[in-house]
Amino acid sequence: MGSVAEERAALIKAPVAAADATGATGVFRVAISGASQNAALPSAWVQRGFVCLYCTADVQYAFGIGAAPTLVLNQASAVGTGHVSAGKTLPAGQDKDVPIPVGATHIAWIGSSGYIELYNSQAIG
Repeated sequence: MGSVAEERAALIKAPVAAADATGATGVFRVAISGASQNAALPSAWVQRGFVCLYCTADVQYAFGIGAAPTLVLNQASAVGTGHVSAGKTLPAGQDKDVPIPVGATHIAWIGSSGYIELYNSQAIG
C-alpha cells in the first residue's frame, strides 16, 4: 500500500473535451489580462483534489480560502510572513498538477500576456 500522495498521484487523469456546467470535466482557457483574475472553484474540483495548470507565458497563481485573492505581479514578501497578494510563479510552457488546499474556494492568477489553462486532473477514486 502506498502513501496518500502516491495513491492520489495514481489518480491523475488527462483532460476531457466536454461542456460540463459542473466543471468536473472540460478545459478552461482564459486570456491573461495583466490584472489579477480569479475564478470560484467548481465544487467538483474541491471534492477531487488536483487542478492541472498550464500557461503560455509566465503566470503567478494562488488559492483563496473563503474569498478570491487579488494578486500583484511579482509582489515581494518576507520569509516567514508571506504576503496576501503574492502568488507562486509557473514558468511559461510548463504544466503542473497542483493539489487544491483544504478549504480553498477560489483560484487567482496574474501575468502580463498569453493564456492560462486549467482542468480538474484527479479522477474519481
